[in-house]
Amino acid sequence: MKQSKKIGRLVIYSIVLLFTVYSLLIIFIGFGLVSFLYTILFYLLLTIVATLIITKLTKRRHLLLVTISIGFSLLFFEAGLRYVLKRNLSYTELNGSLFYASYYTHSDYIKRVRRKYKLGPLSNYKVHQPYTTRISHNREFNYSFEYNELGLRNDKLEHKKTDDEYRIIALGDSYTEGMGAPSDSTWPVLLEGIIQQQHSNLIINCINAGVSDSDPVFEFQLFKDKLLEYEPDMVILAVNGSDVRDVFLRGGFDRYDKNGTLHFKKGPFWEYFYSFSFICRYIVHDFMGYNRLLVSNKEFEDSKQESFDILFESFMKFIDLSKKHGFKFKLVFMPFTQDMFNGNSLLTPMVNYLKDQEYSSDIIDLYQCYYEYMLAANKSPYYYSWEYDTHHNSKGYLMMANCIAQSLNSLH
Repeated sequence: MKQSKKIGRLVIYSIVLLFTVYSLLIIFIGFGLVSFLYTILFYLLLTIVATLIITKLTKRRHLLLVTISIGFSLLFFEAGLRYVLKRNLSYTELNGSLFYASYYTHSDYIKRVRRKYKLGPLSNYKVHQPYTTRISHNREFNYSFEYNELGLRNDKLEHKKTDDEYRIIALGDSYTEGMGAPSDSTWPVLLEGIIQQQHSNLIINCINAGVSDSDPVFEFQLFKDKLLEYEPDMVILAVNGSDVRDVFLRGGFDRYDKNGTLHFKKGPFWEYFYSFSFICRYIVHDFMGYNRLLVSNKEFEDSKQESFDILFESFMKFIDLSKKHGFKFKLVFMPFTQDMFNGNSLLTPMVNYLKDQEYSSDIIDLYQCYYEYMLAANKSPYYYSWEYDTHHNSKGYLMMANCIAQSLNSLH
């Protein structure tokens, strides 16, 4: 009798300990960063709780053994889906990480607090922590990213502009920041060199204001509030199919409240289980038919026009600013590697629409130029991009810079 009480207390203490560790990890780290550890803790906790219930309600030992067997079987099934079949991996997991990364990046309280602490007055913008260096660890590449006073992958910005300086500001997401290449091989840096060779009478300065995971709404706010004061002669905004996804997830300019404070959209409540459970992912994708954004394809398709409207609104805001402040504006549509296989992208309808409007001179569509490069080199698109990561490699960013330069008929 005493022995059974000791076992009971031990089980209860184990549950309390596991639950405490589990809760602290959620509160202080966030579920995405320790998803693999959560998988083990979750099934251990589930098995212990079930075992305790069976022990209290029945004396049938075979039920106890069945419960324990089911718990460990589920854990092994998880491991099989994750490491053997490798089904439904997220972007970070495809690139060799054990951890899940949510599209709803700042949906939990702790991340928002940490972001506010790190960025301070820049927390309303999509930028990195100023004056920091990080190493992008990836299964295919490792590059250093150094950020300036605005959290951009660029040297310190100088307000003073000489008479012979021609200043370009390049805006965009991770393809503009240069994920997959060293800092001297991003397309803004390479474009600067190409244009400099063509205009030896000028000092060309192309500022890289690209930020990973950004979108045109964020880019407009950053430009209007922080970069417009640097008096650019030209602004180049590079967009791709991920921007449709991003504005679908985040909304338009209504992501800022009336006080100008940024609010992120929360993911579905069950994403917590999705993050660590590949069984849950299997159910979500294979049975429920949800896509990577954790919504049904119908919901995404029904909202696509709204996403296009948000993107169009942001483009028009840039054009209005260009007319008011006298800089030249160029909108670059960049295809993904997969788009080169499919022959179109999510943005194809918008590209075609804008080309038929009065804004056609402001549009640079890189698809045909990319196609000609790949045809001439007799190479697949993967020659210009990393296969698993899918971002451009240095050759791809040089191709992108050359294609943009070819479409810039003049600087004035």
